[in-house]
Amino acid sequence: MFFLIDCSSGMEGAKIAAVDAITHELRNGLEKMSWDSDADVEIAVLKYSGDADGPAGFGEACMELSKKMSNKGFIRYGAYPSAVILFSGSNPTGDYGKGLEALLQNVWFRNSTRLALPIGKDVNLDMLAEFAGSKEAVLSPANAADIINLLSERFKEPVGYALLDGEE
Repeated sequence: MFFLIDCSSGMEGAKIAAVDAITHELRNGLEKMSWDSDADVEIAVLKYSGDADGPAGFGEACMELSKKMSNKGFIRYGAYPSAVILFSGSNPTGDYGKGLEALLQNVWFRNSTRLALPIGKDVNLDMLAEFAGSKEAVLSPANAADIINLLSERFKEPVGYALLDGEE
């Protein structure tokens, strides 16, 4: 599972506290989730900001996530389907389109459960829907239990994906 977290200056204060609270709830809920096999839930966190003194922006974070979502990164054949949860509380700066497009071409990302959680009101909901694959996958961060239930339904069995030529 991947958490992609906006750590830009627009996330200061109550917004980052909300992310801390929901990630804590999600981690606790995932630990309690009953699996039908011996699967381990592993969470990788990738932060982005686009601020001059912070980690890379959203587009660069998408490129990095695409690298991690490969056989050379964190994904193993026969693994449970991945989940990617984007926590965003501001509009991406710069040209994020190239990075997002590369991520959308990644077979592991395309086959993952993708959710986007807007933190606050000043968020580009269209970009979140594009990332998540639909407007229905842009969820309120207020109810972690619903997110955990959704994930538990989707992660019943391990799967392997056939890779296309040139994909990893």
